[in-house]
Amino acid sequence: MQEKIFFISYKDSLVEKTAEFIFSRFKTLEKVCVVFPGKRPSLFLKRELARAEKKSFIPPVIFSIDEFVQYLLGKEQNFRKPYFLEEQYLLYEAVKEKGLSLGKDFVFRQEDLQNFSSFMPWAKEVMAFINHLDIEAVSSEKLQEVEKQAGIGFEAAEKVNRVLRNISLIRSIMHERMEEKQVFCRGYMYRKAAEAVRNISLPEFDAVIFAGFFYLNRCELAIIKHIFNKYNAFMFFQAGDDKWSLLSKALKELGAELPKIEVSLPDIKCWAGFDKHSQACLAKEALKEISSYSDTVIVVPDKDNLVPLVSEISSLVREFNVSLGYSLTRCSLWELFLNIMKAQENRNKGLYYVQDYLRVLLHPLAKNFKYFGREPLVSRIIAHKTEEMLLGMFESSLGGSLFVDISLIEKESILLEECTAVLARVAKAVPRKDVKAILETAHKMFFKRWENISSLRDLKETVLPLLDGLSESGHLCLFPLNGKLASFLYDFFEDIEKSSIFEYEFGRQEVFKIFRQALEPETVPFKGTPLKGLQVLGLFETRGLNFKNVVIVDANESVLPKLKAVDPLIPRQILVSLGINRLEMEEEIQRYHFLRLVKGAEKVFLIYIEGGENSRSRFVEYLIWQMEKRTRSIKSLEEKRARFKTVVFKSQPSFIEKTAAALDVLERLEFSPTSLDTYLYCPLRFYFRYVLGLKEKENISGEVDGGDVGVFIHKLLEDTFKKFLGKNINITNAFRNKFFE
Repeated sequence: MQEKIFFISYKDSLVEKTAEFIFSRFKTLEKVCVVFPGKRPSLFLKRELARAEKKSFIPPVIFSIDEFVQYLLGKEQNFRKPYFLEEQYLLYEAVKEKGLSLGKDFVFRQEDLQNFSSFMPWAKEVMAFINHLDIEAVSSEKLQEVEKQAGIGFEAAEKVNRVLRNISLIRSIMHERMEEKQVFCRGYMYRKAAEAVRNISLPEFDAVIFAGFFYLNRCELAIIKHIFNKYNAFMFFQAGDDKWSLLSKALKELGAELPKIEVSLPDIKCWAGFDKHSQACLAKEALKEISSYSDTVIVVPDKDNLVPLVSEISSLVREFNVSLGYSLTRCSLWELFLNIMKAQENRNKGLYYVQDYLRVLLHPLAKNFKYFGREPLVSRIIAHKTEEMLLGMFESSLGGSLFVDISLIEKESILLEECTAVLARVAKAVPRKDVKAILETAHKMFFKRWENISSLRDLKETVLPLLDGLSESGHLCLFPLNGKLASFLYDFFEDIEKSSIFEYEFGRQEVFKIFRQALEPETVPFKGTPLKGLQVLGLFETRGLNFKNVVIVDANESVLPKLKAVDPLIPRQILVSLGINRLEMEEEIQRYHFLRLVKGAEKVFLIYIEGGENSRSRFVEYLIWQMEKRTRSIKSLEEKRARFKTVVFKSQPSFIEKTAAALDVLERLEFSPTSLDTYLYCPLRFYFRYVLGLKEKENISGEVDGGDVGVFIHKLLEDTFKKFLGKNINITNAFRNKFFE
């Protein structure tokens, strides 16, 4: 197979070399199949082919490895991949149906299977393990060895040992369920394809090219090995002067050896910051030293640092593409959904906890709604007057309530009159009946429709109309991240509608828990133009791509490499005993992609946080060591630290002359010890509080705080003693008894 395997230097573009090979060997491009590890290189390959053709053409068939495996297995049998949450629910159904009782040893206790939301954390971890076992073609015999060891007991929780003692059974019933439903999870799909590949023919392709791979799992290796033996197949690897045990092992199976290719190191600069914001500033400084952004990438291994980075560079770069996602939990739309669900969960006998009710009603997306085409000012005034009423800031039958019937709010005549009067002063007059209609509509959208949810179907029929309304009549589109989340939710419900979980009756609380647990780990993707402008990518999005200029932020240990040292379900010694050393494997995979990207560039900026418990990545240290060996100098690397200039202005104390108007106000003030303390502490605060009369916004709290206690006691003492002012008091036993009572 040696003549069918090609090695190119880190410095050479994998995409360009693949395009050259296709043009030199094949006249009919559409009969060539190209398989990459991920999806992104396919766009760059099509661009490269288009540049060479300089006319319209039918491109090769390009797959990611997941798509190729699905394509292969689809030629053998009908199946589909599970939709959102479906694989976890399939496991839940299978386990609950079988009971999994082995004598007195229950794999899962009754409390684990009480409801799906309780089982979801288990299902996620168990399915991840099963997928890993399948994709690495771990046999049942090897698993039985694990089960024997679990019988003795691993250093793990008893629940975990129960699962491990019966992992073969759990995997087999999950396989049965997938066959029954014809729904194949990723690991099972790989396993089935590896078993079926001998019976699959590929007459539609003149050649199959695998490009850009590094680590090959056992199923991938079995599939590729068979295709190499049976068809006109080729493979492209990028290599350099580093040793790679994973790649060497895969090549040995394919009958080839990993060559050593000398690679010159690029111009590398190491810059140290002290937090994520200083790193963002350093990345901006790095971009100022780069003349062209079209062949530049910023690698962000930690997505939490994405927003500071984008905020900083957006003033400098006009066009850039971001492939990373943004956490759902940071979108105000997601906060609105959380507030709505909390209001429903705390609802008691049809009454809403006032604090929850106001949290929803006063959310920016809820209070700025254009009800019946009216300006958001109208809904804002109505929302805040409702708040004032419930806080007891004006007399009403509902003031000071902790729980409230929202239908009574709609009928409260004093509230309707207050709203009508204020709207007449500051906006166009709004009739009282319209104020009532706005309140009723708000309650329907944000409260009443959510009261009877019992399935994901009900949730969809509640969430999507709300999203439609917020898009058409709200401020949703003014905030791009909220728009991204809305788009994500439309796709989520479209996916989940096709799954078996969609119609199941869970109950309201259960549906909310499922919704939260399913979406909170998710990120909102940024969809950009990957072939245009500056690229902002995660480390794995750079697979198969070369850039002249590379800026890597978060180049710190624990971020690069990002390793999961402790698995919540599977002790590390189990994977090692199965021949899967995931910790070392992940470290080598990430090191390869880091070094391939860096050594393939011309100019590199490595940015990291220095100080405290932070240390730069072992990958950076390895590069520095290589540079020092080649130059025979320990000062061969430019290192810069982030510094921000601080200018302190000396100010002289100034005395402000009081005008007649100011003196008049001060003369009418009643001074108290608190007001004098405030003046001594901060004259401006005294001015705001006692001259302008500004106060902190009142809130309804479930607990009594110190301020409430103080006000109550002062009022009690005042009411008690002022009736004795100017009177002679004869303290008798009768007086004493009455006073203390």
